Amino acid sequence: MSFSLVNPRQTKHFGDAMGKLAKTDKADALMLAKFSSLMKPKYTLNKDQTIEELGDLLSARRALLKDQTAAKNRQAR
Repeated sequence: MSFSLVNPRQTKHFGDAMGKLAKTDKADALMLAKFSSLMKPKYTLNKDQTIEELGDLLSARRALLKDQTAAKNRQAR
């Protein structure tokens, strides 16, 4: 999933310029969609490669710890 980081002040000014004064989730969502389609902000990457690799290593570590605990429990019987 990709997304864009934008300055909230820009989106507020955009909404004001569009005459959208209502402050509801639906109105905000429509205004942000219009802002995105007209202004074409740059996409921001979802995850940094390093963070993704660290997540994989953490999952592997958790699996190894689970296996270690199971082996210790079998040995104790």
